[in-house]
Amino acid sequence: MKNKVVISLLFGLVVSLVFMSCEKDIAIPRYSSFGDDYLKIKEGTTWLYQIDSVKVDLIDPIQHHMYYQKEVVSKVEITQRNATYTIDVYRSHDLALDYKKTEVYTLQLYNDRVVHMGNDYNIIALTNPLEAGTKWYNLNSTCLNAQSVIDEHLDQYTHNAQTYYDIMDVTHYDYHHNDISQSHRSYYGKEVGLIYEMRYDRLRNSKTTITKSLLSYAY
Repeated sequence: MKNKVVISLLFGLVVSLVFMSCEKDIAIPRYSSFGDDYLKIKEGTTWLYQIDSVKVDLIDPIQHHMYYQKEVVSKVEITQRNATYTIDVYRSHDLALDYKKTEVYTLQLYNDRVVHMGNDYNIIALTNPLEAGTKWYNLNSTCLNAQSVIDEHLDQYTHNAQTYYDIMDVTHYDYHHNDISQSHRSYYGKEVGLIYEMRYDRLRNSKTTITKSLLSYAY
């Protein structure tokens, strides 16, 4: 399979990316090591996700919270040194109405790395070819594991009755010890970005699972 580059973004959060184009409206410029696009974004590009959070503990057996989240590229700045993409995050409990801006994060692309800068975590992806087994470093104080790793490069992945192609299956961290378990896993697709993300956190008798599920993507 061809080597691709991808970065996780989370939001809950992680965005994927990669690289190339000569077109002015493409958010990801060409990197010399890669011959084709993985993800193209420009000002106005929008992802719509459904976020589900389920918590189970001894006091309240099931606590389920669900909302919708839009991520919109609001600004693109390209200089000789780097390219910076500002992405606004909006949330609502109604799929079509009442979205309110809740946060802003940036993606910064340099010749040797891609950096995600957000409210609660930062991620650095190095630009060496990413394939199954490739790792990059996280600067996230909430992660017990300081590296993400691509577990598998899949030809396709079906989610919400939609089939996506050229998939990166990424584990951001996976920690299990006695009564503590934490895991964070994501799937990224060519020309789409983040498709599905799952975070799991167990501490003794309390368990929390958060999923982020792509509903639509508009370039």
